[in-house]
Amino acid sequence: MEKHLLRVSAGFRLVLFFGFCAAIAPGVMVLGLVCDAFLGRVTESPGPLTRGLMRLRVEALRWSCKIVCFICGVEISKSGAQFSQRQGLILANHMSYLDVVAIGSVYPCSFVAKHEISQWPLIGLLTRGLGCVFLDRFHLGSRVRTLRELRKRLALHDICVFPEGTTTSGRVPCAERWQTGQAWAALGHDAGVLAVAVSYDDHDAAVWIDDMAFLSHLWRLLCRGNIRAHLSTTPLRMVPLDAPGHGIQGGIRELSLAALSRVTDLGARVSFSVQALQVGESFVSQHDPEVMSR
Repeated sequence: MEKHLLRVSAGFRLVLFFGFCAAIAPGVMVLGLVCDAFLGRVTESPGPLTRGLMRLRVEALRWSCKIVCFICGVEISKSGAQFSQRQGLILANHMSYLDVVAIGSVYPCSFVAKHEISQWPLIGLLTRGLGCVFLDRFHLGSRVRTLRELRKRLALHDICVFPEGTTTSGRVPCAERWQTGQAWAALGHDAGVLAVAVSYDDHDAAVWIDDMAFLSHLWRLLCRGNIRAHLSTTPLRMVPLDAPGHGIQGGIRELSLAALSRVTDLGARVSFSVQALQVGESFVSQHDPEVMSR
């Protein structure tokens, strides 16, 4: 009976999810066209109208992510230090599309996404309208254009990048996949870099890697019930470019690798804490008389 109720609830939430996406699509399209038109005319310092429009777009993305979290039963918790105002360039590990929803619901930012997502029905339209920057990982020209776009955007709002380039199944980021090039976008900006480790109370349920179908994974996730996402953060500053032994390239690389180290460390700690909590709950359920009598 309980399984049947979960499926009914999942079906209702799936309808709500796509209904919400379809409802906001026209407004998102108009907002995206207007913002892109003003952003395309930015050469040096953006004016107040451009800043206001871009702020509106990232706030629209943040509230959209909050609503999607509510519909899909994603609970967010956060720990660690962060910058007092803007976070600047956010570098995070990447396990699932839920990472975008979790980070986007907390920080008003836009994201760098793989080019294939721009072709998805409805989702592609929404991500374009809400300001995602699309990157073709296998095309050098696309990487250059993306970096140029990121530098322009960072003057206006925060940007989140997943340096692994794709989702992976590990609880900590894959060091071999971690690309340092995107950290160049932070060069010359006052904002720093925020390292974010994303983890979930049910890691296996949350993980979505490239060969998994989106709809079937979303359905299984909704049938599971609520899931908790935790964001562990630590702020980093740019390596001084005039420091002895550091050129610009060396400083950028060290900054990105420092973010990798922090995200790996934070992810490992949270993973250990979650496993310890699960073991503790299992022990209590087996030895607590009140639990055993239920």
